[in-house]
Amino acid sequence: MTVWFGLLGPVEVRIDGRPVLVGPARQQCVLAVLLVEAGRLVTADRLTDRVWGELPPQRARASLHSYVSRLRQVLAAGGAAAVERQGSGYVLRTDPGAVDLHVFRDLTARARGLADGDAVGLYEEALALWRGEQPLGAVEGGWADEVRSSLRQERFAVELDRNDAVLRLGGHDRLLAGLAARAAEHPLDERLAGQLVLALFRSGRAAEALDAYGRIRAHLAEELGIDPGEPLRRLHQQVLQQDASLLPSLLPSRPPADLAPAPRQVPRQLPPTVRVLVGRDVELAFLHEQLDALEADPGSVATVIAISGVAGGGKTTLALAWARQTMDRFPDGRPRLRRPLRRSLLRNRRHRNRHRPDPLPATPRMAVGTTRTGRPRRPARCATTTARAPTERSSPSTWAARAPTR
Repeated sequence: MTVWFGLLGPVEVRIDGRPVLVGPARQQCVLAVLLVEAGRLVTADRLTDRVWGELPPQRARASLHSYVSRLRQVLAAGGAAAVERQGSGYVLRTDPGAVDLHVFRDLTARARGLADGDAVGLYEEALALWRGEQPLGAVEGGWADEVRSSLRQERFAVELDRNDAVLRLGGHDRLLAGLAARAAEHPLDERLAGQLVLALFRSGRAAEALDAYGRIRAHLAEELGIDPGEPLRRLHQQVLQQDASLLPSLLPSRPPADLAPAPRQVPRQLPPTVRVLVGRDVELAFLHEQLDALEADPGSVATVIAISGVAGGGKTTLALAWARQTMDRFPDGRPRLRRPLRRSLLRNRRHRNRHRPDPLPATPRMAVGTTRTGRPRRPARCATTTARAPTERSSPSTWAARAPTR
């Protein structure tokens, strides 16, 4: 005869597939404690504490012995499990494969070591063991509440692992409805939000994907006072740029463990400019000399060069021409600081999603930090240009060198 124990839902015992009455809630709690610790000794004191908490009855030991005796009678019909007295406690002897909780953990542990195509089936099999959202059923008490909360977290982690595997295989359509419901239940979980944003984008719903990002960003700011993490911000930028690498048709066929790390992305934000610059040889030579001096002394402080002159005199054109001539000498990118035009640009691109753009950086240092996607362990070498002249609030010491225009 076969015995099956269920904890991922109401506490139950099945013998040859038929349910058997387990008894009242306290007796179910005794069985649940022994099943969670199947094959391991549980002392009488620990059993008492987990069943009754801090206020056990005067005859707790006698009641505990009575519950164990009744459980032995229930299990005697199956013959494949038994509660044994050992020293100062009890041990439930049974095959771990007969307890849904241990089967769930075994399946998920095996799935995490397999390629996505094989792992998804094991994840689904593990999640199918759950019978509702209330593990341990009607069992009450502090211990039951802690175990119940822990098991729900385990299940949620398995769902996220399953979602990642399915998305890597291009199965976003089958996940979309469930992701939206789960995101509403867990509004602060960035990993889940990223899965929802990716699934929406792949389904041709980029506006809704950006709206989903905006919601979690607002929740994080309101509840925790923080911004989304770097992976979610990077995904947001890819959606804004309509990055084709996110589409399932371009997904690699190899398992994730075999994938080489993606190359580090750097900002390349220089706008178009003239092909030939005439009459600025002296100024360009001065800018090149400043860069040569900086490279000759690696320990020197970086120099900020301001190009001043009348409006329309070619200040921006000169800066862009020099930046393009020296692009290969700035491996960390070429960010550009601009006036706050992002709202109008988003409207012109018809992003009808109530998306709020990130605030503009206040300083060149902040701009480099927010636009650089990689995080090297060395100072970044970026050629930063701006079309705005220094204001009255700029510190005179900031502009260490000047390249005047005629």
